[in-house]
Amino acid sequence: MIRIALCDDDPGIRKIAHDLVQRTLRQMGIHEQIEESLSAIRHSIAENAAIIHSGNAFLDALLAERMALALQQNTNIRTQIALDPGELPIPAEDFCVMLGNALDNAVEACARLPESKVRQIHLMIRQEKGMLQLMVKNPLPEPLIILGEEYLS
Repeated sequence: MIRIALCDDDPGIRKIAHDLVQRTLRQMGIHEQIEESLSAIRHSIAENAAIIHSGNAFLDALLAERMALALQQNTNIRTQIALDPGELPIPAEDFCVMLGNALDNAVEACARLPESKVRQIHLMIRQEKGMLQLMVKNPLPEPLIILGEEYLS
């Protein structure tokens, strides 16, 4: 990284220093690489960003991020969300941790499926009479093993 320390606060000197750094970066080819990387990132975000408007910013951000990650593994997440306006009945951070873990597990299970199988996760979040319901359904790569009253994974 190129750093230029200036003792003078003269805007003219700062402009010259900025121009010098930009010219040097262009000569090194780094500037174009950075621009190309930023362009690719912007394109990827625009292409994969799921538009979720649940009314909760934490939830919207988490879902957009997890849906983009799922798409990278050829997995689609279908959502059905019905939340009351205002606060969730539990702290949003706690809910997002639970939901994030559940979605991570579902995406991981879908990734173990053969490419010929449909990789789709169904997510239902519903709030009714102060109760918050969360359901995450995904296909399994192998049958469940039940031992007594417990599921083995």
